[in-house]
Amino acid sequence: MITCLLAEFCCTPVHAAQNRASSQSFAAWLESYHAWDVYEQELAARASSPDNILDRAQTLLRLNKPEKVISLLATALGDQAQENKRLVLLARANRLVEDYQACIFNWLAFARNADSKDVHKVMGAESGLDLLFENVWKKWFWESFFTQNPVLFDTRKPTLDQMIQIGQSVWPTQTFWKQVPAIFADITDLFPPASPLSASLPLDRTLIGKTLAAWSLGFWEQGDHFLQQISSPHVVDFWYRFAELIGHPARTQGTNSLTNPRIKAFFTLFAPDIRAYTNWILTPPEAPVWPSFSQRLQSMDPRQGLEMVTAERDSLFLQESIRRTLDLCAFALNLEQGSLQQLEQAWTGLDTEEHTPPLLLRIAYSVLGGHPGRPQQIPQATLTAYLLAAAGLHHPGMVMADFWNTDNSTHPYPLDYLAQYQDLATAVATGPDRTVSVQLAFLYPQSPAAQKALLHLAKTANHKGHRALAWSYLKTIQTRHLDSEDRIEFLLARAGMEMELGYEDAALKDYTVLMQERPERIPPEKQLKLALLGQQKQQWTWAQTILESLWERRANLKEPVKAEILFWLGEGAQAQGKVDQALAYYLRLAWAYPKQNIWAVTALYRAGLIYEQQGNFETAKRLYTTVLKQSDRKSQKEAARTRIASVTEGMHKREHSLPLPLF
Repeated sequence: MITCLLAEFCCTPVHAAQNRASSQSFAAWLESYHAWDVYEQELAARASSPDNILDRAQTLLRLNKPEKVISLLATALGDQAQENKRLVLLARANRLVEDYQACIFNWLAFARNADSKDVHKVMGAESGLDLLFENVWKKWFWESFFTQNPVLFDTRKPTLDQMIQIGQSVWPTQTFWKQVPAIFADITDLFPPASPLSASLPLDRTLIGKTLAAWSLGFWEQGDHFLQQISSPHVVDFWYRFAELIGHPARTQGTNSLTNPRIKAFFTLFAPDIRAYTNWILTPPEAPVWPSFSQRLQSMDPRQGLEMVTAERDSLFLQESIRRTLDLCAFALNLEQGSLQQLEQAWTGLDTEEHTPPLLLRIAYSVLGGHPGRPQQIPQATLTAYLLAAAGLHHPGMVMADFWNTDNSTHPYPLDYLAQYQDLATAVATGPDRTVSVQLAFLYPQSPAAQKALLHLAKTANHKGHRALAWSYLKTIQTRHLDSEDRIEFLLARAGMEMELGYEDAALKDYTVLMQERPERIPPEKQLKLALLGQQKQQWTWAQTILESLWERRANLKEPVKAEILFWLGEGAQAQGKVDQALAYYLRLAWAYPKQNIWAVTALYRAGLIYEQQGNFETAKRLYTTVLKQSDRKSQKEAARTRIASVTEGMHKREHSLPLPLF
């Protein structure tokens, strides 16, 4: 009976396989079992053809090898249907490696070439593609809008228009694609024409402009004098908070404006960048006379100061750096006086490729009605746009909400950079979510909330086995933007990844910080492994500190772990030449945990060697004898016998060499 069953189990599949072999190719047979790795190898061995390339690419996607897909599909295919399939597979691969902009370009090319029904069917079925389209559209739009760069905008407009058409067609119920076309349609609202200089600006806006002009020279008290005349305490508080971030020496920070969620979001989002930029105020020239000259200039009113600067500029023997600094001072003092006529030509001479004026001076000139142009670095341009809005220079149209209005519910602002950040940051703060985290990391990569999001993405990717992706997320995180708890989470995640990737020295550095700040976050077993790694790296003191700390907190540890801690304490002490300490650890281990044979017996043997080296043969022999009795290993028993013979011989020689007593 058993023989028959064995024959049935062993033979039937062979017969079935033989039957299949007559009608299926090996590749088809592998495909039916989803043996994709071997299936891909079989395809790779065949002669290259468009269909073969596409099949390989599809298989590589199933194997989660998008980099190989991108390499394989680098060249366009001749047949249009095959080319469309190539673009779809390439878009999916680029999305997996998180090259989202390349992914969108692939989809746009597919949409231009494919039948509209196919576009609707394929793109509509692609999970999450609607949100990806929306976020890439926003990013491309913001880059041209905030820099106010018409050339960049004209280059991108056809692409943005095509994305709107696809969005309306493929995802017609999505709110974003219903709202954006009207906002995007009027180019004059997006890029308003330069208006002539006006002497009738609102008073508060004028005072803010003069404040910023004075601050741009480092004349803090002069700027404060203008700012304190502003009617709204919330506005005053906002600008003082800003000034403290750029180096205002006085403790000026207030709290009034933080009652406005939008203002709170502004400082949360932009404070790291505000602190990081070093070009807010004038850099003084390296001239011994400048500090005293600057001090005299600050003590004067703007009109007197301008007269003194003009007189100094007429000197024929000025260094170029001093002359340029005086020109900047004259420009700022003219702004403080409200004398804006004929400044446009002066600004052109100051804003060159070699030298750029202080960023505060650029903003002050804009606030007071000038047209200095926006910074072309996108982060600076974005911040500048919101500082101008805070100063009362509201951008027309529906891109940016009113900076000081706490209720924008009556009008949607789907393209307001700050409002979108508020929504995403609030969402990620309530609990980790991959969709929100990806949006934050893509749209606001430098923001504090994005660092928290990247940490969540890294931990999720590592949990799913995507170590390379997890590591790329961790390397992107800017730790200075993490709060204390997230910083510890980051160090734990990075140290763990470093150990997995073989970067042991880097991992030990991170674990050293963790052991100093939050040792309780590292399990005892992990700490024990770290101590052993430290010993292997000859970091004896650090390893010993960990082991001693573990021994002090041994109450809740299991006996095998306690025994191992004592053994390695003895090992560390012995390696550092502290023989007495090593003996104490080894003997305590053998006494306290005799049932932990692997550690107790080895500790006895180590103690015996120390006593033997010290010439204490009798104690050494007793210890070796116990090792001989208790050891389960043949090698240890043989070693113990050898040592017993050696110490016995030593004892015998000593006995015959002892001097005879006189009586």
